[in-house]
Amino acid sequence: MPAVPNTDRFHPARTKPSIAAITATRPTTVRVANVRLWTLQVLLAAAYGFSAAGKRTADAQNVARFEAMGLGTTGMYVIGVLEPAGVIAQLRR
Repeated sequence: MPAVPNTDRFHPARTKPSIAAITATRPTTVRVANVRLWTLQVLLAAAYGFSAAGKRTADAQNVARFEAMGLGTTGMYVIGVLEPAGVIAQLRR
């Protein structure tokens, strides 16, 4: 019967990181993800806010767009009021 070669030298033992090392890096990773998500939320809220401002002030370009869609100025004002409500809902936790 042939001898079985020692496979340890071909596949060295893999060491697992300690629990302390895992928990030490986790909070910073979660915090970075939270900061990125909040930044994205604030940027999207600002975009909605600026978009609503043009509708509430009856900008000529917005009036023309809403007339072309058949919604008129009433639809423009309704959407101009609903968009800030979306901003508030988006930024609430």
